[in-house]
Amino acid sequence: MEDEIREKIWIIMSDVFVDIEIDYKSIAENLKLNAQDISNDQLKIIFCNEVAPYCAPNMMAVIPPIWTGFAPESLIKGIKESNEKYKTSIYAMIKLDIFKLFNKSYINEEWGNLEKYL
Repeated sequence: MEDEIREKIWIIMSDVFVDIEIDYKSIAENLKLNAQDISNDQLKIIFCNEVAPYCAPNMMAVIPPIWTGFAPESLIKGIKESNEKYKTSIYAMIKLDIFKLFNKSYINEEWGNLEKYL
């Protein structure tokens, strides 16, 4: 998958983790438009392993700092840096696994809300 497409997917999916009412249908339609050749299984992997670990902590804050949307440039930079850490640091990989373990139901619920419209 081209980086440009993957980055568009990150930006679109990040809207699941903002502190406003989430329009899952609109997000799904945007994904269908921009990720036509990407299977739902691949989208789920991107959602759970790349977007959620970076964006979900926003929704875990008492007062989420990001309300209306992640800034695309900083989002892309942050996810790329995180992905690189996961590839090169055992500590970062363990941290990611712990994050996914403790937040599995939340992440799966959010994915399920989105997948209904894909």
